[in-house]
Amino acid sequence: MAHNISYDRPREKLQHKGVSALSDSELLQLIIGSGNGTAGVAWIARETLKQLKKYGYMVTFDHLVSVKGLGPARASLIIAAIELVNRYPAARRATRVENRTDARLLVKALGTSTQYQLIYLTLDGGMRLIAQRTVFLHDDTAHIRVQRVILANAVSDQAAGIYIAMGHHDHSLEPSSFELRLMRDIYSLSSVLLLRIHGCVLVNSSHEYPLLKESW
Repeated sequence: MAHNISYDRPREKLQHKGVSALSDSELLQLIIGSGNGTAGVAWIARETLKQLKKYGYMVTFDHLVSVKGLGPARASLIIAAIELVNRYPAARRATRVENRTDARLLVKALGTSTQYQLIYLTLDGGMRLIAQRTVFLHDDTAHIRVQRVILANAVSDQAAGIYIAMGHHDHSLEPSSFELRLMRDIYSLSSVLLLRIHGCVLVNSSHEYPLLKESW
């Protein structure tokens, strides 16, 4: 008998896509484990994350036990996990892309480019940059080929999100049929691949035009 597995749940998502695909809140849900009669696990994780964002590595046991539903045992687990991270720091810190400003800085070369091109960023669940790639576009470029390249790399990167920008210094901000078809197909397949589209913009030397509502 076939069973449908939901990869939306943090544990299954980790097993299917790897730990980097999980958001900060989902990682906390795994540590917390489950909710209780006071609150659900997703709510507890969100409230705990607020404390972590406020205090960072300086967060204390008392800060965490103030979260409704967390309790001393789970607060201790989180404090212990943070201490382990401090004792074994990562060899390198990846670039974080947390908003449109961060993303625009990485694709600003489009505004001075003389050739029509597409730049796309793959991001992990912590909004860290995995890779930045460029596809050079021509009048006869098939949108299906570009779509396959972008999505294949997103899958191989085990990305949780993607950001796309297209254009050159004199690019029209009126979307072409190629650009509309490309984004329509990528957007429709993104839910199947559990891939979040953070944004897609057309860019020239002085302006930009969003093809999709941005999601950060």
